[in-house]
Amino acid sequence: MRGGFRSWEGAEAFLNLRRIIYNFVNPQQNLNGKTPAEMADIKLKLGRNRLLGLIEWITKVSRQCNYTAITLKLEINSYLGCSRPSDIAGL
Repeated sequence: MRGGFRSWEGAEAFLNLRRIIYNFVNPQQNLNGKTPAEMADIKLKLGRNRLLGLIEWITKVSRQCNYTAITLKLEINSYLGCSRPSDIAGL
């Protein structure tokens, strides 16, 4: 059996993670080495290791605000401008 996702939720979480990495971590050549988030003037100061910086930022925000996982997902959803809560499933 080939590797794959065991559930639709697992596949959806993976694709959402890829979207977040694309928008916040990976600089794009067609955007002059900036991420789409940077081009949209979203400044999170993630540092050199952007993925680690993003994880630390999410952790810091959740601790400062004492969010539950569901509340944190909704807050990030609102911040990122996602159209529905499932857009950030798996965070």
